[in-house]
Amino acid sequence: MLVNIKPSSSTHLVLKYLKMKKDCLVTSKDIYNFSPIKFQRPSKVDRSLSILVRMGFAIQLQNCYTITQSGVQALYEIVKQQPIKENL
Repeated sequence: MLVNIKPSSSTHLVLKYLKMKKDCLVTSKDIYNFSPIKFQRPSKVDRSLSILVRMGFAIQLQNCYTITQSGVQALYEIVKQQPIKENL
């Protein structure tokens, strides 16, 4: 599976937050309150969430979001794509 989300991007952070809260529904305000420094504006959270819904990694139920199984797999793929840091 090819995942076109950069590690440490705002979309990656939203995906990680959705996985962390996978047993409950999350609003964009919850995500913004989790990391207001990373997002600067609530509209950035909404943009990341719409990207994840479009890619099928999250689903939207009214104004709440949750991660899908393909979203969990995409998160593992993003982590696998990161270079391994060696101790020097």
